[in-house]
Amino acid sequence: MDTQLPPWEVDPIAFVVDRLFPDQRIFANKEYWDTYPEHKERYEAASNAASRFTESIGHGLSVEQFDAILESEINRFLEERFEMAAALDAKRFFNTRLAETNWDYWSKISYWTPEEATAISFGKDPKVVNIQTLEPYASNSVFVGAFHAQLQLVSRAIETGQLLNKNTPAFFLAWALRTGFHVPAKALEAVTSRGVQIADWKTEFDTLAQFLNSLIIEHGRTEAELRTQAERAQQELKTLRDAAIAFLEENIELHAKLAELSSDTANQKPVPPRERESMLKMILAMAMKKYRFDPTKAKNDATAHIAGAVTEIGLRLDDDTVRKYLNEAKLLLQDKPD
Repeated sequence: MDTQLPPWEVDPIAFVVDRLFPDQRIFANKEYWDTYPEHKERYEAASNAASRFTESIGHGLSVEQFDAILESEINRFLEERFEMAAALDAKRFFNTRLAETNWDYWSKISYWTPEEATAISFGKDPKVVNIQTLEPYASNSVFVGAFHAQLQLVSRAIETGQLLNKNTPAFFLAWALRTGFHVPAKALEAVTSRGVQIADWKTEFDTLAQFLNSLIIEHGRTEAELRTQAERAQQELKTLRDAAIAFLEENIELHAKLAELSSDTANQKPVPPRERESMLKMILAMAMKKYRFDPTKAKNDATAHIAGAVTEIGLRLDDDTVRKYLNEAKLLLQDKPD
């Protein structure tokens, strides 16, 4: 790699002197002085002027004034070099019609390499204009410098994952439009004319990646909360388990008591028929007189009222049990003599 510094950085005073008094360099060859005396005169005049200018730096000429002259000469030098290189470029092969892109071919090819895409971005045919064919002109060509700069942009886009090593024309053009990378309008026209949609799938991928990254960040934020919730849930589960065990033990105890009560009930003597009949008569009388029970109807509101009255005094009796005894009692009316 060429690391040579520009002349104004190596010796700024010598650079300015050479720019202001070029005859000192042009006519310095003494071999021509005898033949061309005017060469000697021009050399000596330039040399004397250069010496006076050098002596004035720091005395009559301030540092600020010298810097202004230096900047002006650097700009002039670069403009001259640019114009010279541009003039040379105008006559070189890469600016002939043979170097122009064959849009029909390159718009239907399956993919572009980085070097091909760079050439196409200048409207050049990659088969004619490429790194190998441009190499001889690298030191004094504006176009070659621009070509390498464009190629570096493409290469770095590949390094960062924005592009692949081989990109379809539509994909590359979509990236170019998104990033402001220069491409000819003809490239867009040639690809779209084939019915290919230039879709910026990379932007959609980046959007999805950003969304997934936000989910990862959110997961990191909530991980501690989830851990706390899991610990709380485990504690609540332990509490429920303890409560279930206590309930199970209570249930076993209740079943034991129920078995005991069932045993006592089984040992009780049944109510004699005459006493049961008397009890049913009293139930029927109270139901008919107090709660307007109608033995002739299949459904009676009295059933619910009686069950409610039992509940009001602190006891429990469901509607079906009330209905059972009322139905049994009303049979007594059917069996009484006329």
